[in-house]
Amino acid sequence: MLEEIIAFGQLPGVNGVCFLRGSELSAQRFPATYGESALKELCTAVGACFEAYARSERRPTEIYLEYEDGRLLLMSEVVTVPAAAAGTTRRSANPGLVFLLGPTAVLNAIIPSARVFLRRQARVESELWKEFQQQMLLLLGKILNRAQCEKLFVRVLEREGYSEITGVSRDRFLALGQAVIREVPNRGRHEPLLNELETMVTSLLQK
Repeated sequence: MLEEIIAFGQLPGVNGVCFLRGSELSAQRFPATYGESALKELCTAVGACFEAYARSERRPTEIYLEYEDGRLLLMSEVVTVPAAAAGTTRRSANPGLVFLLGPTAVLNAIIPSARVFLRRQARVESELWKEFQQQMLLLLGKILNRAQCEKLFVRVLEREGYSEITGVSRDRFLALGQAVIREVPNRGRHEPLLNELETMVTSLLQK
């Protein structure tokens, strides 16, 4: 993946590029003059922008912004996967690319290959979300039956502000899992479950 990000950064007129999963910065090739705090703020803003659009039926997958001192091209791929509740799906504007463009950049030379890359990454995120759900239900299944596990998971998902439409990106797996476990009635099992959760999420995010 990093090789592809480097290749995008070498396209004519591309002054910088970064790859996001949700609002999490996964890889970047931005100029050194673009400070770390500024890049973090940009990623947060872009992630929030596409997540908000993911709630609508007509979701933009490309946004072009032009300023006096430069241009930005924001691209995202919508992920659609089975959700915890049977027969439902979730959609999330995740993952995404941000291009910092110079005056010589040609969009038609960037967008097609970027779209192929994002679709491939979306499949990765889809599989990861399904695996996270399965692992969470297995973890909860040590003390609850299957129906209770699914009901608890979906209830906390919605309470935390993640609807079946917006979903959860990988950078929020741990926080969501912790919130679910804290709702388990048997408080004596919280600590061991939280420890197992942390190990599970760490393993998942290495994929």
